[in-house]
Amino acid sequence: MKFLTCECMSLVTATFVFAGQALAVVLVCVLETVNQGEPNTHREALMKPITRDDLKTMNEAEHEDFVLINVLPREEFNKQHIRTSINIPVDDTDFSEKVESVAGGKDRKIVVYSANFDCEASPKAARKLEDAGFTQVYDYEGGTKDWFEKKQAA
Repeated sequence: MKFLTCECMSLVTATFVFAGQALAVVLVCVLETVNQGEPNTHREALMKPITRDDLKTMNEAEHEDFVLINVLPREEFNKQHIRTSINIPVDDTDFSEKVESVAGGKDRKIVVYSANFDCEASPKAARKLEDAGFTQVYDYEGGTKDWFEKKQAA
């Protein structure tokens, strides 16, 4: 058996005896450092999921400085979108560069959203931004559907 490691992780191993067999188990690789300004080459997500209430508070109560980005194709954005959002489709070849240009840098808070909880566009966008070195990426997982369903219920 071969183990691969990188300099920013440490492996923890343990040996257990089960039914007379010794089993070596690799427990968890622990991230010890975070790249400063470097692309995120590790698969653990820095992206933070947020709820409708979190987004509403950020936007209306706390007036936080962030960019709200609908990452769906333009046609979907034009059908329905959250009022304060802009549209940068995740499948654009220069997606990360467009986000950086609009945000003014990679350290500004970015909230991405797509159609609904089942849509993979916003998690894909969040991963792209993290891989490009963005440091504050949030995913409003409920997306357009959640926003407008809860708005109508209120």
